[in-house]
Amino acid sequence: MKTIKRISAVLFAVILVAIMAAPAFAADHKGAIKVTDVTPEKTYNIYRVFDMTADVDDTDPANPVVNGVFYTVNADWADFFTTGAGAAYLVNSDSTNTLPITVFNSATKYINITDDNVAEFAQAAQEYVLSKPVTATATQDAPVAGTVPMEVNFTNLDLGYYLVYPYGATQLKGINASICALTSTNLTQEIAAKSEYPTIEKTVGAGETDGSYDIGDELEFTIKGVVPDTTGYTTYIYKISDEMSEGLEFDTTSLTITVGSTTLTDTDLEEKTVSATGFSFKIADIGSYDVGDEITVTYSAVITSNALRERPANEAAMESNNAQLTYSRDPSISGETGTDNSTPVEVDIYTGTIQINKVDSEAAGATKLQGAQFVLKKGEGTNVKYYKQDPTTKAVTWVDSKDDATVAISSTDGVALFEGIADGTYQIEEIAPPTGYNKLSADVTVTVDSKGAGHNVTVEQPIVNKKGFELPGTGGIGTTIFYTLGAILVLGAGILLISKRKMSSKANG
Repeated sequence: MKTIKRISAVLFAVILVAIMAAPAFAADHKGAIKVTDVTPEKTYNIYRVFDMTADVDDTDPANPVVNGVFYTVNADWADFFTTGAGAAYLVNSDSTNTLPITVFNSATKYINITDDNVAEFAQAAQEYVLSKPVTATATQDAPVAGTVPMEVNFTNLDLGYYLVYPYGATQLKGINASICALTSTNLTQEIAAKSEYPTIEKTVGAGETDGSYDIGDELEFTIKGVVPDTTGYTTYIYKISDEMSEGLEFDTTSLTITVGSTTLTDTDLEEKTVSATGFSFKIADIGSYDVGDEITVTYSAVITSNALRERPANEAAMESNNAQLTYSRDPSISGETGTDNSTPVEVDIYTGTIQINKVDSEAAGATKLQGAQFVLKKGEGTNVKYYKQDPTTKAVTWVDSKDDATVAISSTDGVALFEGIADGTYQIEEIAPPTGYNKLSADVTVTVDSKGAGHNVTVEQPIVNKKGFELPGTGGIGTTIFYTLGAILVLGAGILLISKRKMSSKANG
């Protein structure tokens, strides 16, 4: 990785651009640089290292022909080519007869910048920019996120050899991706700013950017970044901060930080703070590590009963875990004043609730039923598990026996709750109906999808019971009442029959 640092213009995504070719000594011919693949709202500077004039045949103005170019060292770069690292790139002879000519300090020199050494030259040039510092020839800010096209345009430029410098960038997308040596045949050049600003990524579990869990679950979080190139900096701030919402409790003993294969200890950190709601730390002397090495931060947190707190109607019931990187952006400004913050990265943690609405019919205005008893289960066959919630901590576990399960009972408003559960498919089993109603003959299946559209973390499930009665068993009134009523009817019929016979006999007599 030290080789990467040596051969690539990593710091500030240094890009060399040759803006050449124009009618000789014509002041009205200007150049332009289009920089694509830029980072929103970041600043891009350009520096003209060499001034240039061109010998151009413009008999056909629409198709000028470049016969040759001549360079002079820009005044801002005189020290760089006199006593600085640039002196090695101005040589006294050209055995290849391919190098551009310049006159510098009253001597004829050849500019020895080729495909083989342009990366090293860019590295030296960007170090000079940082140490001087050199005044930028032009400065442009990238547009806001979402703008199309995402590019920066430098126009009306004097011709020359330019250094394009994304202010504060210290990451790379490839070993030499920050270098782009262009031809000398166009007034307008287009390059891709392939270097990056320091960023971090954050995931939970097996690389997820959000998750759904039971209350009481312990979650594993990971933050990743890379070691930046700190060339030109006396000190470089690399600080990671993490803050959790109140439904997550950070395990202060779980924090582990590695750079490459090295696990850091407290002596390798500065300003380390930890609490139940998060942490922050600076990596001391980050420039001593290999550029591009991966920085990995791992830790754990538990979802607590605070995740069940009441929230505004427009707020999804989730817990957020935010991390942010603070990094140095200007070697000439010391301390926190010379830093920028990366865009915060957030991992959202959801926990769902099943709300049973117990009613006596499916019609609007149905009566709410109190006293129905339910258990919640998941799985199939021999793998069925039952929901159990600790009454104090609200932590959820899944047990094998229905006898150990938490029983949810519908209240006066007909509501029974199973709360603090992860996304998934569940079965509601009614173990006792309200008094005077029939028990459900089958389980009710419910799916919780808190991460889905609308973040529906509370699933309302209507469950209808019908009125009815059960036939009594041994020891009850049984069929006695039917026998009694039957005997009374038979007796009444006998009396009526006898009465009729008597009346008939009197009539015949």
